[in-house]
Order: sequence, then C-alpha cells, then structure tokens
Amino acid sequence: MQHLIPALQHYAWGSKSYIQQLISQPEHEIVAELWLGAHPKAPARIDGVGLDSLIAKDPERWLGNCSEPSKPRLPYLLKILAADEPLSIQVHPDKAQAERGFHNEEALCIPLDEQHPNYKDDNHKPELIMALTLFDALCGIRDYPQIVEIFEHCALGAFFTKYPQFKQMPNSANFTELYKEILSPGVQGLDEHILKLGLLGKWEAELQIAQKLIAFYPADPFVIAPFIMNLICLKPQSAMFLPAGIPHAYLKGAGVEIMAASDNVLRAGLTPKHIDKDELLAIARLEPYKPQIISVPLTPNELHYYPTQAEDFCLATCTLEEEVTLSNLRYPAIILCLKGDFVLQSAEQRLPLSQGEAAIVTARDSSITAKGAASFVLAGPGSSG
Repeated sequence: MQHLIPALQHYAWGSKSYIQQLISQPEHEIVAELWLGAHPKAPARIDGVGLDSLIAKDPERWLGNCSEPSKPRLPYLLKILAADEPLSIQVHPDKAQAERGFHNEEALCIPLDEQHPNYKDDNHKPELIMALTLFDALCGIRDYPQIVEIFEHCALGAFFTKYPQFKQMPNSANFTELYKEILSPGVQGLDEHILKLGLLGKWEAELQIAQKLIAFYPADPFVIAPFIMNLICLKPQSAMFLPAGIPHAYLKGAGVEIMAASDNVLRAGLTPKHIDKDELLAIARLEPYKPQIISVPLTPNELHYYPTQAEDFCLATCTLEEEVTLSNLRYPAIILCLKGDFVLQSAEQRLPLSQGEAAIVTARDSSITAKGAASFVLAGPGSSG
C-alpha cells in the first residue's frame, strides 16, 4: 500500500471550493477535477514519481494480471469532479472507434493540444458518476414524442427548418437531421425567444436551465439541450452509468467519477472548443435513451458496489463506523477517503488515511481491513481485470 498524490485540473467551469476543502487546500484558484490514475496527461504520484512511470518500469508489481501484457496500463481512472458552471455536451467513443480515430489522427500528425485532436488516446471511455452533492446533468436523448410536445409548447419549431419533418415523422433519421441543424451556430432570435418564455408548467425546470445556459453560451443553439435531452438530478450516493456514444452534459455539482483510462471527448455544443461535426455524428447515439439511476444500500461497515456493464472498472462506497474487511478486491485498487479518518491494515503494513487522502493497493497486499470512522470509495478493475 502506498499513498497516492492526485493531479488537479483547473478548468474554467470548476468549483472555487469543493475539491479545495476536500484536500485542505487554500481556495485561491478554481479546481475542476482531481485525478487518481495513471493517464499520461495527469498521472497521480507516489513519492514524486508518476504512477504511469512506475507502471512502465514494473508492470507486474503494480498491475498484476489486470492488463494486457503487450500494453500494460491501469485500466481505469478515478476522479472527483466539481462543477460550478455547465460542462460541454459531449460523447465518448467505443473501443473500436477510439482505436480507429487515434491511429488516423496519429498518422496525420495532429498535435496533442487542447483543441485538437479529437482523440487523445486509443481507449474507449465508459463512465460512472456517483453524486457527492445534489448533481444536475443532461443525459441521453428524450423520447421523440416528448421532444415534439416541448417544441410545440415552447413554439421552437419556427427556428429549425428540419423540425416540421421530424414533427410529422418523429423517427431516428429525422431527428438526426434536426440535430445536425442544431449543431449549426447562428440561429437568429432563439436566445431572445427562450428568455421571453413564461411559466411552462411541467417543463419549468428545463426552461430555467435553458435560460441559465444562455448566460454562459449566448448564440449557441444547444441552449435548447434541456428540451431534447433528459434532465437528471442525482442525490448524494446515487449514480448513473454512461456507455459509449450517449450525449451528456454535467451542469452543476460534485461527484466521484470513474471511467476507462481515457481522455477522449467529442463535443457537440456549449463549448468554445473544437467541434468536429462529422466525427461527432459518427459516434453519437441519437436514439432515445434515459439512464437508470443506480442506488446502493447505506448499511455501514460494508462495501457496496455500483452495478454496471463496465469491463474496465468497478466502484464501491463504504460508510465506516468501526471496521470492515476488504475481501475479494480486484487489484490494483485505489481507495479515497471522502470524510473522517481511518487506517488501512494489511498483514505487513499500517497506512492511515484522512479526508482527501488516497492510497493504491496491489495484489502484494493481503488481508486488508479498514478501521475508523469515515466514508470512502474504492475503485478497481472491472470484470475483465
């Protein structure tokens, strides 16, 4: 077991306080994400050395049997995400799409900077978000008849030439044409129309979010995203799983995020960054999809795993009041203390963790218990690991 020092990401949409308070850091700059993994963009560190470098030098020690021998890497990336402002609408590729896209762009020698390329690596990025606060998000395309109902109620149809055909036949082909039109900037008068809309009854929450989005992204047609995507509000400790291709945008709140070890993002809107429309449309799943909200028991002194389809990762949460035996772990595991203090005890080692501190546990560590009063999350490889 080793203490793991996270890498921090200072994106503009981040929080002025949440992660800073978690790790007892002065609140003098925005922190959007805390990364605990081995992704080369921002690896966590042990004694000043990047986890990616340590794995490259001795993969058997750190990974055991959880990765391909020809490509040793930690298969997951654990994060804390804290958003005070909306993130972009985005999708993530599946494995085959990521490999194809990365190798194509590598052949074209596209530089790895903030705007380009679309693919930062050759991996897919399914992910799970577990709320730590109330967490607002947009996820998946609404049922088509519901989109028509909202468009009619809000008189939005006049702004999009592809809408009448979609209204007449609300199917995948016609929605894709409408979506392409929404991807085009400069829809005249849309912002003003939305800002003038009055009370919408059951669509009031969607309208309020659309009006807030205009303040952040004026003249972006995707301010109508709450009218075509599902509005999701996660309560603390509830979660949702996002497979490849699902459009989503996190709006506000803090959560634990775990994903396959990738930084591949295709953006659709609500962003000043690069948007590759053709690649986005090749990847995005534009059929109706509403995520299942995942809850786990709150029984103390037990690990509770969030069930997902992921092969790259698993995530468990625990409210520790006395002691729990961490049995049947998948290695390597990363443990992050969210609140309180506790001690990890193995057959040969004792490692204390306080709020905001993390540790990595490998297959060489055995008979591990956690003792104390705390809440923590535990990440590990998934069913393929």
